Amino acid sequence: MFTAYQEFMWRISADALLLVSVYLFPWWLTLFLLLSGIVIFRLYFEAVVAALLIDLLYAPMTSLSYVAYRFTLVSIVLILLANLVVRRYMRAYEN
Repeated sequence: MFTAYQEFMWRISADALLLVSVYLFPWWLTLFLLLSGIVIFRLYFEAVVAALLIDLLYAPMTSLSYVAYRFTLVSIVLILLANLVVRRYMRAYEN
């Protein structure tokens, strides 16, 4: 397995790639990277920040409803589900 430093460097690299993908890539590719990060890394709250950036940059702000923040809400639900489900069924995820 990775040491703590190696895992930290992989996480920083994934964060940089996710931030670049928010601005340059289509939403579906960013969503794929976001989902990959949620499954690979434990408690990947950077996904919430990236989803909030997507919502703030690209969602039409007609009203202040919860529908305008759909990527953010979906990312929070996916992080919670990944931590409940993936932790239980993947042995390497229990660090």
